[in-house]
Amino acid sequence: IPQNAIVSWTNNIGLKTFTVASDNPLFGNNYFQMGGKVNWDWALGKIDFELDLSSTTVQEDNLYINIGILSDTIDLHTGQFINIFISESNAPFNDNLSNNSADIFDADEEVYKLKVPVDWDGWKLKSFPYSDFDAVSPNSTNINFSKNPKDIKGIRIATQACPSSGSNSTCSENFNKIVRTDIDYVIFTENEKLLDQE
Repeated sequence: IPQNAIVSWTNNIGLKTFTVASDNPLFGNNYFQMGGKVNWDWALGKIDFELDLSSTTVQEDNLYINIGILSDTIDLHTGQFINIFISESNAPFNDNLSNNSADIFDADEEVYKLKVPVDWDGWKLKSFPYSDFDAVSPNSTNINFSKNPKDIKGIRIATQACPSSGSNSTCSENFNKIVRTDIDYVIFTENEKLLDQE
């Protein structure tokens, strides 16, 4: 994990796996495990990376976010997904050290999001053009949404899953199941995507 990356997860999450592992990478020697067990809430956790794409010259249609995602191979958790957030905020990456997450993804910043349902077994390499991302707060009159790849300052990858108990219960079949949305090979490419496995 890069030194300035921020990893955080829901309080009291069970069997959390927000850590670097080497047992089953998509490429290379390591990957990032991102999952666990939480029955009462959608959010499990996230990892934030600071970026500098100021040297890129392509438009949003020609910048691709490529990411390997590993789902459950034994006991698939229904309704699990990752949200990928891209920030073009000019705020300091992590000015508030007390909140354990990057400040450039706050609701009053220029942030775009893409939801990726995770409903397969094993690794898949997915690629998405930046143009597929939607504004997180599109009705805010205080944010100038002008998507421009060279202004990207960070990426957040968050794992979420359908709750199985409590007031948010929607997917009772998931009770006590483990969510697994591990990631590897997060790469930006220009003009063409890496192989996209459907």
